[in-house]
Amino acid sequence: NFFRVLSTPALATIAVNTTQKDITGTVAGHVGWVVSISGNTVCTQEMSWGVPGMKTACRDRSYWNGGFIYPPSITVTSPNTSSVVWTVNSNQWVNWNYTGTPGTTARIELVKPAVLQGNDSVWVLASSVSIGSRGTGSALVKVPTVPLRGGGYYVRVVATSIPRYWDASDWLFTVK
Repeated sequence: NFFRVLSTPALATIAVNTTQKDITGTVAGHVGWVVSISGNTVCTQEMSWGVPGMKTACRDRSYWNGGFIYPPSITVTSPNTSSVVWTVNSNQWVNWNYTGTPGTTARIELVKPAVLQGNDSVWVLASSVSIGSRGTGSALVKVPTVPLRGGGYYVRVVATSIPRYWDASDWLFTVK
C-alpha cells in the first residue's frame, strides 16, 4: 500500500468522493487537490472534463466520503534543534517518521549548505539502512571528519528507492 487514505483532510492531499454521479446518473466519482481547510469546509482545485483550466470549489468535509489520500513522506525528528552539537568521530542517532510506503531503505546524509554560490557539501553517513517499521525509523551513524567545523550543518534522510521522498533537519546544528 503506497498511499494512506484517512478521513482527516490535510493540505496537498487528494480528496475523494465515491458517489458523485455524472449527468447521465452514472456514478463517476470525484477528486480534488486540497488547497485550504477551514473548520469542516474543504476547498479543492479541480478540473472538469472538457473544460480548460482549474477551478476552486469549497464543500463540506462530509462530501468527501472516500477520504483523503496522503502520499508517502519522511520527517526527520532528530537531530532537529539548533542546540545540537555533534563531535567528529562520535556515534549519533538520527531518527525519523514516515507515512505510506516510501520504500524499504533510506540514505542518511550530513549536509553543509553552500554559502552564496556553489554546491552543498554532502557526506553520506549511511548509504542504505532500513526505513524502519510502523512509521518510525532510526540509525546510529558515525560523524565524519569535516573540513570546516562549526555551525550550519543539517541531516537529510532520503528514501533510497524513491528519492523524491526526503526530509532534512529543521534547524542547522554544530559539528565540532
